[in-house]
Amino acid sequence: MIEDRYLRRTQAARYSNRSLATIDRAIAAGDLPAIRDGRSVLIDRLDLDDYLQSLKTTRRPTLVATA
Repeated sequence: MIEDRYLRRTQAARYSNRSLATIDRAIAAGDLPAIRDGRSVLIDRLDLDDYLQSLKTTRRPTLVATA
């Protein structure tokens, strides 16, 4: 269980069950705030939770039938 408030990118990816590339894209797009200190990048777990909340949809996903 991850209990640290500030996570490295790899920890954030593991915590959110997302790829590292997805975390990096969200940071680059400005959708996920990050703390940069030199070469280190940290993500506040509360910001990550907010970002994941923003991805929620209230509509039922459309399933595409395959032949």
